[in-house]
Amino acid sequence: MHQIRAHFAHRGFPLAGDVRYAPKKEATAWCGQRLFLHAAHLWLSDGFQATSPLKEDLIEPLRELGLAAESLAELRDPGFFQRCRPSEPKISRAKESDSSDTGSEDTDVEALLAKGGASDWDPSTAAPSMTPPPNLPKPEIPPAVEAEERRAAELRGADMA
Repeated sequence: MHQIRAHFAHRGFPLAGDVRYAPKKEATAWCGQRLFLHAAHLWLSDGFQATSPLKEDLIEPLRELGLAAESLAELRDPGFFQRCRPSEPKISRAKESDSSDTGSEDTDVEALLAKGGASDWDPSTAAPSMTPPPNLPKPEIPPAVEAEERRAAELRGADMA
């Protein structure tokens, strides 16, 4: 889910309710209780299809935002998603290939494809990644709590002496 959230935000379409990737003002304006992200209809290349109409916790905020009753009824109908047809891409493949992101997560994939594809890549020969976690800033401790911890440490030191 992180990848979808980051990609949509990067493209200027952050998910409603996403306080991590959306601009703070937009994320706090959402009246729902969770991210507005739902896989309503999946259609895989082998012909497998799955449909999951929107649940009430996502429909209710849409109702509060004033979505028409007719549209809300369509969202509850499982057949609605199967009637939608994929649209044609808005940009041509040539233009799409010219607009590559620098620093993109696709760099590794592009490197594999440049070497002749991923079919000869054996994950068992790859070195494990032993990257340490980043140094996160320590949380700010309120002065009263800090003073109390200092007194407790002093008392422990006096007890040991």
